[in-house]
Amino acid sequence: MKKKVTSILSFVIAGTMLLTSCDALSGSKEKDKKKKGDLNEDIVDCVEGYFGKITDMSFSKLDKFVEDSAWSDLDLKSDEFDILSAYLSRVEIEVTETDGDDDDDEGSATFTMTYVDLGEVIDGLDSDAELDDIIDALEDKKVETTEEEIEIDLTNDDGWLIDDDSDIYDTLMEDIEDLFDMVAVEATTTTTTEATTDATTTTTQDTTTATTTAPNDPAPVVTQPQPSKVAPHIVDTDTFIKLCEEMNLEAEDNSSGDIIMKMYNDAAEEFMVLYIYSDNLADYESELDGLIEELLYEDICIQDGSVTDEWAGNTHHIMSENNSYFDGDNLDIYLYRDDNSLALIVCDQVPQADFGIAYYELIQKFGIYDFGFDV
Repeated sequence: MKKKVTSILSFVIAGTMLLTSCDALSGSKEKDKKKKGDLNEDIVDCVEGYFGKITDMSFSKLDKFVEDSAWSDLDLKSDEFDILSAYLSRVEIEVTETDGDDDDDEGSATFTMTYVDLGEVIDGLDSDAELDDIIDALEDKKVETTEEEIEIDLTNDDGWLIDDDSDIYDTLMEDIEDLFDMVAVEATTTTTTEATTDATTTTTQDTTTATTTAPNDPAPVVTQPQPSKVAPHIVDTDTFIKLCEEMNLEAEDNSSGDIIMKMYNDAAEEFMVLYIYSDNLADYESELDGLIEELLYEDICIQDGSVTDEWAGNTHHIMSENNSYFDGDNLDIYLYRDDNSLALIVCDQVPQADFGIAYYELIQKFGIYDFGFDV
């Protein structure tokens, strides 16, 4: 029997309701400020939270852990993003020492950082290695790793913040440009070869045209709406709910305490929206991260089909094609996160079926993804 999109949320709904029943999302939960051994838990949480954003490439969210991050100036091409994502996902840290009490203005943390030895990766790659070869080498569980002990200073201003993360950035990024250069050489070589081949073919057919007209590239195949720009932010809660009601979507309300949690779906259960809002949502980011990671990246997307993804602002757009969990359907997924809101949208597209454009217009009205519609 075909599984409908609403069924994939059973885990996250149950998990979130468990948190609300424990007052984790209702605002009444007090942060645990007790020390574990000689470590200040709040300082540890800051350092671990920082690296959590580094390892999942969420650089735009680092301002919660460091005031002015060295990662904020990164400007990556698509291949470079893929390489860096594979590399940083392997970074692990262990905080071994902290200095500072909750009523202190300043503190410090010492931690051991384990990461892939890029020198060993580069030495093991052929000179003509392609992007897939580089990523496979970075993700190889047997790849050599190295350790570095780093000490950082923190400031306590109604919460701990890392003063300067440049040592972390410099250590991790020291040799990454060499991998980027390998992909750049590959792209240049491929482009030169293709251009030479095209020019030769054109010259054989018409010498005059070859000297004045560049060969035409085939038009790209567009299988879904493409973004014209990054949507800046999600709409407010009242507007979000109103837009869903205007679409006559079926609603289920699981709100509790000061957390708003609503689920909407169309009659055919091929379009689903989960919306969560709370002023205290950011305090429980790690719990929600665990729920979303298991739901999306383990239970749903990691199937025997193909998965592609991209980031647009705070939205993680995931396309899972030929998904075995959904009987070979294509899942078009949009996950939006900020300090107070979480929105998960799943479009279950039956191959060769016409999926309503109105739903994509709705996603744009939410402010989650901009397809360039005039709405």
